[in-house]
Amino acid sequence: MKRLFLCLTLVLAACLNAAAQTNLIASLSHNDKLTAYYGEEALKEAYAAAQDGDVITLSSGTFSCPDTIRKAISLKGAGMMSIGESRSTIMKGTCNIKAQPKGKSIDIEGIVWDYVYVFGNGATDEVSFLKCKIYSMSTRNAFSKFIDCLITNHFYVDGYEKATQAYCTNCVLTWLQDQGYSSMTFDHCIIDGSFNSIKRMDVRNSVFVSRYSDAVIPSEASCINCVGVTNSENTTYNFFVNHNDQNNKMVFGFEDFFKTFKGLSPADGELFDLTDEAAAKYLGDDDSQVGIHGGSAPFDPLPSTAQVKKYGLKTAQDADGNIKVTINVE
Repeated sequence: MKRLFLCLTLVLAACLNAAAQTNLIASLSHNDKLTAYYGEEALKEAYAAAQDGDVITLSSGTFSCPDTIRKAISLKGAGMMSIGESRSTIMKGTCNIKAQPKGKSIDIEGIVWDYVYVFGNGATDEVSFLKCKIYSMSTRNAFSKFIDCLITNHFYVDGYEKATQAYCTNCVLTWLQDQGYSSMTFDHCIIDGSFNSIKRMDVRNSVFVSRYSDAVIPSEASCINCVGVTNSENTTYNFFVNHNDQNNKMVFGFEDFFKTFKGLSPADGELFDLTDEAAAKYLGDDDSQVGIHGGSAPFDPLPSTAQVKKYGLKTAQDADGNIKVTINVE
């Protein structure tokens, strides 16, 4: 702690005027040195100064994204949902992310994204998202990992040029699309009715939801220990007609499976809790309930790391030439 406060004493004095004008903070951690940037452009400034291996932490609020994130950094926000006194970190506009080659990675947590485009040079180039909400997502020629994420409107995996992979666990996903040599792996996820044409798909312990009478999982896909939920009155209707021998089951009526069901829009704040009966009855191959609340990483929308909410320091030095620094971390 002494070392941290010494570093803060050296780097924060220049930020006093900006700190008084805004609550938007991007803090850059580099070799035990913490530097603060303020305002809507704070992330761009912090990223420009960052090097591989650095950590950038964002307060709640709306930030401008760098044109392309291509450094192997960790980027941590205040959360993907506003819960209680916790407020989201929002990245406005389009953000391009260059996946990192083997041995490096870009790790992103706790941020709401308008549109993310991930690109790389092949399936070994990697980027990971944890506890993020993404309104539209495209990934091409890369390996993208998603844990505890909400992806709505559009999730497009494009392997037209080179192998592309997406791995999702404890995620809610809507409107899936794929192309070329892409492949998708889902474990303990909730997937909406746009899965008819996803042939390169490996799904376990997940929930398929559809209001459409023509939703059928392609025979080329792998689907094991999953549940399909629909409001169809036709109780012979089966998403898994091509996968009947893989312990997949159908439920007819959203109210018999979810405690509440507002729809598959993460904007609704829906967390898709299963009824007590469904949670006990529909189990995956790990003996936990299917869907996002089961598995080894049960769904949790709150960030896993402490967030720096406020910096403060006195401008006057004490008798020993020191400046007093205070930090509010939650």
